[in-house]
Amino acid sequence: MKVTQAQIDAGVPWIDLPATWEIIDDKRVVLGAGDPGRRFRAYASLDSAMTSHLAFLRSKRYAPSWPHVEAGNPDGFARALKKQGYYTASADDYARIMVSAFASWMRSSAFDDAMAEVVVASEAETQPDVEPYQEEPQAIVRNLRESLDADRERARLERDSEPDPEAA
Repeated sequence: MKVTQAQIDAGVPWIDLPATWEIIDDKRVVLGAGDPGRRFRAYASLDSAMTSHLAFLRSKRYAPSWPHVEAGNPDGFARALKKQGYYTASADDYARIMVSAFASWMRSSAFDDAMAEVVVASEAETQPDVEPYQEEPQAIVRNLRESLDADRERARLERDSEPDPEAA
């Protein structure tokens, strides 16, 4: 989604996309450095980007297009978006690309594969199979202290049994 100067001033994260182009007077025009049309929102994750973008397309200006999405009609969606000023390319070109992408998606197993992963993850045990401590906390602390004391005593004995290099 494009970002406005007011959003930038308010601290909304954004990126500049140098290869951005638009169709102006039936010609493809690459937008120059500093052109506000090259500024797009930046998101921390693909999930947050898609959630925001889909909410944007379902609300206000582009809301009349959304019934085409619900009906599985990518051609109608593309043409409705054109009427609402979403893009500058020709409606025929944009619709052809959208229909092709939709058909490719519908032929793929990507959705079914992703849903299978969700099902497997939802059925997995969420608690590790770990035995609880049998000892009381005070006993654990006491055992740790005894172990540390023994380590210190062992280190002292080793230090005391080493020959003194200055005495030789």
